[in-house]
Amino acid sequence: MEKNIQTYIAIGLALIIFVPFVFGGQLFSQIFPFSMFRAGTPGGDTAGTSGVPGQGDLAGAGAAAFSDPVTILDLQIGEGETAEPKNTVSVGYVGTRIDPDTGEEIIFDQNTERDTAFTFVLGSGQVIPGFDMGVTGMRVGGQRLVIIQPEMGYGDQQAGSIPPNTTLQFLIELYEVQK
Repeated sequence: MEKNIQTYIAIGLALIIFVPFVFGGQLFSQIFPFSMFRAGTPGGDTAGTSGVPGQGDLAGAGAAAFSDPVTILDLQIGEGETAEPKNTVSVGYVGTRIDPDTGEEIIFDQNTERDTAFTFVLGSGQVIPGFDMGVTGMRVGGQRLVIIQPEMGYGDQQAGSIPPNTTLQFLIELYEVQK
């Protein structure tokens, strides 16, 4: 029962954050400038409270943070191993996008079963750059909402059911890290 409540809270937070983002709303970040928001900038040399290179604090950055290539919100901080480049990681995730015509949230991919977790080598180019950035620095047991702008996703290319120039959102849980 407690796991279901945590899931509903995580989904609710994701909707509270993502819906204003999609509808031009910088409103959320102006009302709730939490320090738990972090934005990644590829190749950046800043480190925020996470200590992860390229990730500065969004607190005080205001609405401009949602236009960063990758926006990360830790929903639950894990207590296990930390995911670092070259580690093999196993994750569960739900990938969504917003239909520009209807505003409807569309799930385009998901893998949420622990026994069939998605496993890849972090930083090896096996996934889109924004997904690599979103998992880097997570701890086992952690959950993150990762919003990926097109330039760190599929860019101007069609990818299956994902149209060109689409912002993606992933709800990710880190299951395992192998060094």
